[in-house]
Amino acid sequence: MVVSDWTSIAELIAHGVAGSRAEAGRIALAAGVDMDMEARIYVEGKDLPIALVDSAVLRVLRAKARVAQLRPVAPNAVEIRALARRAARESIVLLRNEAGLLPLDRAAPAIAVIGPLADNRLDPLGPWHTDGKPEDVVTVLQGIQARVPSGTQVLYARGPASMIRRRRVSRTPSRRRAGPRWRSSCWASGTT
Repeated sequence: MVVSDWTSIAELIAHGVAGSRAEAGRIALAAGVDMDMEARIYVEGKDLPIALVDSAVLRVLRAKARVAQLRPVAPNAVEIRALARRAARESIVLLRNEAGLLPLDRAAPAIAVIGPLADNRLDPLGPWHTDGKPEDVVTVLQGIQARVPSGTQVLYARGPASMIRRRRVSRTPSRRRAGPRWRSSCWASGTT
């Protein structure tokens, strides 16, 4: 089942891909998006082959049936942490290594870790962390310190707080939540 990211189907209009909400919905469904997240865009069957709508609905219903069969797992269970570590290992991608800096030289006398997110326990949890607890986070700095060979000095510079820009996301009455929601963007964080 494919779910759009927050309002991304509606953003097809802003990006000039679609001229209306109905057209955005048709384009997304035809491209394989089964469910819209938050934009509340619906399509009418008269504009699409009913088989296309039926197959999207079937994938959504199958996913819901699978979720209903899942057994509850305690937060922070060993198997969940192992799965999270595996997902992290398999999803990390080095896009460019043109300078040949990676992997780090194990014999380096010192490693510099720079950026305000390098020693931050909250932001790595992300905006969807549900039961995640900052005290359970191993920061980038801690991870590097734990893995360098003895004798290698780890230098840390937090850098200016202006490297992280937070802005409050406005909430409409239809999105009532407890407390404010925040988005973070940064230009350099936890860089080694």
